[in-house]
Amino acid sequence: MQLYEPIEPKRNYYQLGCFIFLFIIIGYLLFRFVYARKNEWFPSRTINSIKDSIKQSQPDIHNNDIFFSDVEMSTLLFLINQIEINGYSTIDDLHNKLGVSNKSIEIQKKIRNEFIININAKYKEIFKSDDVLIYREKDENDKRSFKYIITKENSQLIKELNNGSIL
Repeated sequence: MQLYEPIEPKRNYYQLGCFIFLFIIIGYLLFRFVYARKNEWFPSRTINSIKDSIKQSQPDIHNNDIFFSDVEMSTLLFLINQIEINGYSTIDDLHNKLGVSNKSIEIQKKIRNEFIININAKYKEIFKSDDVLIYREKDENDKRSFKYIITKENSQLIKELNNGSIL
């Protein structure tokens, strides 16, 4: 026969509850962060506005509506200025001007390529040329990256087009 009942320590469920709650919150935030990066769950308005301003509208040859938008022209003039200073323009220069320097690498690449393809297509239509306006060359120091070059003749044409002395 027992003379006393064993004393069981009271369990502190408060700490356990806090730990489980914290674990659930961290798991939820981690899930949202990973899912958002992969599937663009939180589409950024800046990305869409950049895409819209770069694409504007496809050139309409029948209406002679083939001109560079304000964003495209200011970016071209910026690139020309960088090329005059350094002899070339870097990917970082282009990302900074397009406003995608703090976006993911995939978005940077997509917007940069869309911009260059659109610019080169408009250039070919405006000047009836088979050449491209923006050339890519591999960097000698880092073979993974590219330098962007606009020839002096093309730079002069773009400056004249901006001033309105052409067309």
